[in-house]
Formats: sequence, structure tokens, C-alpha cells
Amino acid sequence: MVSIDDELSRVGIGLRFSNGREVHLKIIGMHCATCSLTVQKALLSVNGVLSVSVSLASDEAVVIVDPARFDYAKALKAVQRVGYDIYRETITFTLRRLEPEEVNSVIRTLRIPGVFSVVPNPVNHTVTVTYNPLEINEGELRSIIENAGFKVINMSRGSAEDLDVDRKAVEMDLKDIKARLIVAIPLTTLIFILETLSMAGSFQAHYTLLHPLLYRHQFNSTQECAS
Repeated sequence: MVSIDDELSRVGIGLRFSNGREVHLKIIGMHCATCSLTVQKALLSVNGVLSVSVSLASDEAVVIVDPARFDYAKALKAVQRVGYDIYRETITFTLRRLEPEEVNSVIRTLRIPGVFSVVPNPVNHTVTVTYNPLEINEGELRSIIENAGFKVINMSRGSAEDLDVDRKAVEMDLKDIKARLIVAIPLTTLIFILETLSMAGSFQAHYTLLHPLLYRHQFNSTQECAS
């Protein structure tokens, strides 16, 4: 039987998050439960974040945000600050034209959910967008740009053509583990050598201290046997 308190709690949660938006982020570098808790705390520290649930099994964070206050770039920095990363993709749109006075217009146009950063370059008429592929894709980005009055004549991705987000996230995780091992193995080897030397030194010190006593005991025993 559901209590009145439980019902009121549910109502309170519903009211609190009534204007919230659900954001899915693929997290790179998590290997244990402590990792997921660290990422959760980092995301909760970001302005506009209402709640966070992090799954180690899927390497994914489900974040409820206030769209009016949440900033994707700040969320990325918060996660990177504690040693992890958010999977994202980069694409560069070449426009028919992009004048210096149109730069701010392009930035405002692409200030939308799922976009981490927008870098316009009026010199070569390009706009480079870093985005969350779990929320938005390149086709949608192109439509938004063209609906704002800019003609896209070419698109080039910043990475491989493969669009399997989960597989690419796993590949990035493996690179992260490899990088950690490259640092950890020499350090572990050094610690092992130092421990071995320490143990050897301790043994030598004890041997130096006990050797005269052992020799004296052996001498006395020999004398007793001779008598």
C-alpha cells in the first residue's frame, strides 16, 4: 500500500522537474563504482543540473537539467576536471558565405540542446560544431544552419565515418586504460624494486646484528660438546 507521504513525495518531484529536460551523456574513463559516484558529484555541481543518474554498466549519465540555465560546455569541464570525459563528435560545415558580422548570428543559431561548442571562421567560411550524438545529429545541425539563411556546401567530420557511438566510446575507454597502464607499470615496477631493496637491506641489517650472537652460540655449543 502506497502511503500519503510517498504520494506527496512523488508530486513534489514532479513539480520540481516539471520544466526539466532529460540529457544522455556517454562517459569515458569509468571503471568502478567510485568512478560513477565521482562523475555524478561533478555533474551535480554544474549550474542548471537538477538530478543525475550514472550507470557504470552502460557508461552513461542521465541528467535532468533546467534548459534555461544548463551549459553543455560547463558540464564537460566539470567531468574533465575530475579525470573523465564526455563522448562527443565534431563536424565542420563549409558555408557559401560567412561574413564577420554574421558570426554572432551563427553562434546564436547553434546555441541549442546537444551542442558543446560552436567555432565560426569567416576567413574560410566554416563553422565547426562539437555536439552530443546521443541528442542531435549532423543532418539536424545542417537543417538548423540552413533554416537560419546560411547555405551549406560541404560537411567534414573531425573523426572517422563510423557512427557507432557505443563502440567508439569503448575504443576511447581502452585508450584511456592503456594510457593509465603506461604510467602505472613503470611506477609499480619501481615500487617493487624499492620494496625488494628495502627488504634486502632490512635482512642485511638483521643479519649483521645477529651474526656475532649466532657465531658465539655456535662456539659455546662446540666447546660444551668438546668438554
